[in-house]
Amino acid sequence: MKQGFPFFAGICGIFTPIIALSSIFLSVLYSPNFSWTENWISDLGGTHISLPIFPFRPDVSTPTTIAILTNGMMLAGILAFIFAIGLWKSIKILSGRVGSLMLMVSAIGIFGTGLFPEPTGMPHITATFLLFMAGSIGLLYISATLMDSGQKSLGFLVLLLGIVALLFGGILIVFRAIPELIASIASSIFTIIFGVKMIKRSPKLIL
Repeated sequence: MKQGFPFFAGICGIFTPIIALSSIFLSVLYSPNFSWTENWISDLGGTHISLPIFPFRPDVSTPTTIAILTNGMMLAGILAFIFAIGLWKSIKILSGRVGSLMLMVSAIGIFGTGLFPEPTGMPHITATFLLFMAGSIGLLYISATLMDSGQKSLGFLVLLLGIVALLFGGILIVFRAIPELIASIASSIFTIIFGVKMIKRSPKLIL
């Protein structure tokens, strides 16, 4: 039976966090000097940067961590973009489509963090900003859509995930890798839930 694009996009949604988080943890595994409290995850892609916003930190990257992290983020970004397109096609309410568009922007940010690792400076900062901020805003828009359509429990869950992603990815990110990981996990939970809903062709997904 022909499954269609939403089914494929749902698969991409489930694999997005698997690829992204696996790339992070594998990179950490190959960097014995990496510290969750002293480094950003991006440091695994190289820390040779001269911008004042980045204080000096020992270089914890290796050729292996750079290869794993940059390629993993680019692949995750492609999968996330496909997922966001499928979500856009599955949601009919305007606010939900705005949220889906923001997730597309976030996916571009994910890809950008791999294409432009930390040593590139401002391109990497811009990509990281798009990743966390656009993704958080997208979740907030979709949570409002869910609650307006009567799916209050799921709407509140997505709202909570969006707030966590915004708080840790957009504000507390100055405290290095742990907030980044928390924000990433929050977004991952959303992506997996809706990836499964798209695979199952849940009627409630088409809002």
